[in-house]
Amino acid sequence: MEASFKIGNKVVFLDQVGSGIVIGFDKGLILVEDDNGFEVPFKPDALILKKSHLSDGLMDDDHRLDQKLQEVPKKKQIPMPDESYRLRNYNSDKDRYLEVDLHIHELIDSNRNLSNFEMMRIQMSHFERMIDMAVEQKLKKVVFIHGVGEGVLRAEIRKALEFYPNCKYRDADHRLYGTGATEVLLWYN
Repeated sequence: MEASFKIGNKVVFLDQVGSGIVIGFDKGLILVEDDNGFEVPFKPDALILKKSHLSDGLMDDDHRLDQKLQEVPKKKQIPMPDESYRLRNYNSDKDRYLEVDLHIHELIDSNRNLSNFEMMRIQMSHFERMIDMAVEQKLKKVVFIHGVGEGVLRAEIRKALEFYPNCKYRDADHRLYGTGATEVLLWYN
């Protein structure tokens, strides 16, 4: 049990939205510091190792993206610490948009023992974090790459977007993404 998780591992919560870092073990439970800095005990089967792609020493915690964006000069390509999302910055701030890859293999190390429902939950949790971050950053566009498949994830994303005011969605540019992506346009009062 404790052999599969190590202190410092990044994990995603299976039964709730969020992620954290393993900070210890206690009586068969794994102690995780969540995104808000709280220490929370979890059973091992309630956690999934988060896939991380660190590059150039950048942190891959979603909640630290704001800090990284503020540190990078404007009009410079912003390197993103995690392969599951990229901030695209073209000619100006008005062209800046977020590109989020929701393929399960981009979000976790292994999906071997997960049901389709559990994988969908992980993908939708990541979707919600990224759309909330885009709204917080006042981005005007987000592209969610969900793949073609049977269209279940695409349908869930579009159903969830109905609850976000001041947004509309459409298929993303077929020349860039084929038929496996949804483009979300946001506006602010």
